[in-house]
Amino acid sequence: MYESFLSGGGLRKKSSITCVRTSSPENHKFCLEGNLTFVEADKNGEEKMFLCPQFFGKPAPPPGYGTTALTLSSKKFTPQGWCTPPPHVLGHYTALGGHTILHEMTHMTFISSHALNPPRLPYVFMDSDWLLTLWDNPTSCIQSPTLARDLKKRWEAYQAAQTSGNFNHKMPPVPTSRNAENYADAAVEYFFAKKCSNFKPGSILGQTGLEL
Repeated sequence: MYESFLSGGGLRKKSSITCVRTSSPENHKFCLEGNLTFVEADKNGEEKMFLCPQFFGKPAPPPGYGTTALTLSSKKFTPQGWCTPPPHVLGHYTALGGHTILHEMTHMTFISSHALNPPRLPYVFMDSDWLLTLWDNPTSCIQSPTLARDLKKRWEAYQAAQTSGNFNHKMPPVPTSRNAENYADAAVEYFFAKKCSNFKPGSILGQTGLEL
């Protein structure tokens, strides 16, 4: 997925980002519902990302819709800033505009289809719309980055089985409605693990205070 981000879906393709203004007809219903961002295709099928006013904190996002109040320059990379000692609070790191942008990028067909469709994947998974319609976890308990790590482990097990000639191993449901958040969380986790020597990916607290 991250290679697809950097390579523009393997095509060096670029996509525009539009700011939705409250005084404009582009004040889309998704913004009115409280969302920070959304991706939508125009009449020609060209996908674009839209940033709602609440992405910039004006107005503040409704409860439960997250926040993009921070930038990497909001704090220094010190123990008193970004590099706080463990346990780490998930929300302290995901309240970044970059995290939300990464989330939305996975919803763009040219990004997700390139990332999720190497030759080893069956044709049935080439429809990136599945990203929005299937659940990776059949339960109602959604805890990231736990699911992100679990998805990675399941794929490693599947690929190892394929390599050994065991074709009965069940493929993980790659295109899922939670993958966008999982990929964004995993990227943020990786970034801070590289930037902060005291960052421990195994010691992250979720919103409820439970270790993930």
